[in-house]
Amino acid sequence: MLDGRKQPVRGLWVRNGRYYARLTVEDAATGDKSVRRVPLDKATTVPQAVEATRELQVQRKGNDLPVLRRTPKFNEYVEAYLAHFEKAKDAKRPLTVKTERGYLKRWVEHLGETRLDRINRAMINAFIAKHQVTGWCGRTVNLSVSILRNVLKHGIEDGWLKRLPTENLRPLKWTPKKRALVKAVEIEKLCKAAFAPFFSMVVSPRRAKPEGP
Repeated sequence: MLDGRKQPVRGLWVRNGRYYARLTVEDAATGDKSVRRVPLDKATTVPQAVEATRELQVQRKGNDLPVLRRTPKFNEYVEAYLAHFEKAKDAKRPLTVKTERGYLKRWVEHLGETRLDRINRAMINAFIAKHQVTGWCGRTVNLSVSILRNVLKHGIEDGWLKRLPTENLRPLKWTPKKRALVKAVEIEKLCKAAFAPFFSMVVSPRRAKPEGP
């Protein structure tokens, strides 16, 4: 690749009209270094490609590079996530894992094979809107988003994500249903009904013993 002065641009490649940056990066999980060819999708000219390459180099220096590997599909990662916590018995209670599985089934139906780094705020908002229409209350929607956030946080720990697409997403406001107080008369009726068999057994007269022959 040559610049405007016909000088070679170090670390920049072009193939079939698409620009690539050639970077040496370190794997966060293993610490191994390797050379990667990073597509510069937004660059359409040599100056833009040079600028994009420099930005990547700055991000690399600040340890803020985006994930350059191909991330797992959401549906596959959810199964791995649940399998991990089903085996790690002390990490989460079985009831918690069961609850998460139920909500994540809905997320898998919505996101399907979307790769982790492609999940965005618009997709999450669409899920929220869809289930509000079906009758989910604010509490249920907030719980489902929290469970999705748990999965994506696990993705950050595994080195698949740098940031959560749920950042700055405010929970929905909701008002819990007021439960009617039990009146004193109703409590009295309940107590009488509970103790009725006991009182009838104490008050009822004993039967006389039959006389012998």
